[in-house]
Amino acid sequence: MSAALVTLQGANYPLERLRSSAESVEGEVPLYTTPGTYDVVVSVDGVSTGIEAGVQVLRPRSEIPCTGEYTANTHISVPKNQVTIDRFHRDGTRETLRIDGGEVAAVHYEYRTLEVGECWVIYLVKADGTKVVFDDDPKVDLRDRAQKMARDLDKPLEDITAPR
Repeated sequence: MSAALVTLQGANYPLERLRSSAESVEGEVPLYTTPGTYDVVVSVDGVSTGIEAGVQVLRPRSEIPCTGEYTANTHISVPKNQVTIDRFHRDGTRETLRIDGGEVAAVHYEYRTLEVGECWVIYLVKADGTKVVFDDDPKVDLRDRAQKMARDLDKPLEDITAPR
């Protein structure tokens, strides 16, 4: 069997880490796929077939910032109204998140106290309620960066830090 390309209809991105055989197709849904039911399109050698309501995507579990599980490069393109987050995981894998600025409802800033020290976090809150860690740092207060992001994206900034 030739390599298959499997996409979620309407999400317009392929499943990651795809494995296929004559009997099945397995893959990982990109991390921040909007929750919902998707038709699946499987393309092999230029021939495509669809599976209606083939995948149910649930809201991802929340992220835990300042764990050091990955390093990230982040960028906001104001002209494109797009946020890009490239995460480089300890296991050598790379994850790229692209979030349209129209999907962002707010920017959250948070200071946290952890068992191992302090952590400053900037979250992007999507319209569906999903929170994405844009940046986190155990050494640098990110409040100024959060304020600039909110201005650049023209979104409200909320300080969600618990009272100390």
